[in-house]
Amino acid sequence: MTIATARRAAGTIALFVGAAMALGSGVVAKEPYAPYLTDARLESIANLLKGDRTRLNLEQEEMRYQDAVRGQTRADLAKVYAPENADRVQVAYVSFTPEASSTPGDDRGYGLHIVKRLDLPLSGSSGGETKTIYVNEQWREDKPSRGLCLPDEIRIQTQVTAGRRRVRGSDKLYVFDAVRIGWGPFNRDPQLARHTIYKRVNGKNEFRSTRSAVSAPFSCTTCHGPDNHFADAFLASGEARNYEAIVQDRYFRLAPSEMRGYKEYIAYLERSGAEPVFIQHVKATLADRKSASAVPGLFELLTSISDNDGIVWLSEDSQLQELYIEVAKGYQGVYQDAGGRWRTDALEDVLEGKYVWWEPLPVIP
Repeated sequence: MTIATARRAAGTIALFVGAAMALGSGVVAKEPYAPYLTDARLESIANLLKGDRTRLNLEQEEMRYQDAVRGQTRADLAKVYAPENADRVQVAYVSFTPEASSTPGDDRGYGLHIVKRLDLPLSGSSGGETKTIYVNEQWREDKPSRGLCLPDEIRIQTQVTAGRRRVRGSDKLYVFDAVRIGWGPFNRDPQLARHTIYKRVNGKNEFRSTRSAVSAPFSCTTCHGPDNHFADAFLASGEARNYEAIVQDRYFRLAPSEMRGYKEYIAYLERSGAEPVFIQHVKATLADRKSASAVPGLFELLTSISDNDGIVWLSEDSQLQELYIEVAKGYQGVYQDAGGRWRTDALEDVLEGKYVWWEPLPVIP
């Protein structure tokens, strides 16, 4: 997918400064914050992040980074979806971008973005310390019904070391990751995949054509640094900013109907002529945010794989031949980029036959 000029510039300039300062200045993530990040891996991450980005192969570096953190981020993702933590997880509807849009929304994606936050008490802590994990789920729109499908992308921000909380610079306590999810027939048998938004061409870094414009770590820090303005939309009047997050503390306590993502999705349904009874069903479903945002099968997947399992690395999104456009453009995963070209999300190649013999099932409403 062609990425807008402003986002190209931001993605190229943004460096993983926060994590580089934290991990490159002697801060070591020990248990109980990050038991799966060894000193050797932390050193590898620090060396990667301190490099001159204009001289590095960014595709290769993102793959190295994701390989280094995936054991920890997978374990922390599983904590978010673990049944025993269900009552601790906070849920927010943060934005909605229609599937037919030619460019991603502010959240660099499509569909309803749901952010979840989990604060876990640390075992053995005498001072009541907690470890915080955030995930951003991308629940894309079902083209035929305008309902929503299970998320096909999840981004994670997870705390890996101790330090002062919620203050400027506390984003350095975290590492980032992002995974794509391919769902099998009847929304079963999910499979994980990864990608980088960069490719190396003639010794230079260029952007791949990708539906999802986020991969860890470089594009994550474009939005999550301490000087970002995205948090302003989620900051209540008089609330002190939590510099570790974009979605702010009080926002999670709003009623679902007061959240931006809810309002944007309902307004879209009304503009697009959805039946009133369908809209009421959507509202009723979203009102129970924890039930609506459940992702069945994901916890079982995350706990059944190991750090040594093979990872599918996605290629860039392929362009549709003119002959197939009229038939295929109604399929899930097929989209028109900002340049007007029709493409297929590379994630659809993870499951053989996907979108040829079957379509994913919407789960909202």
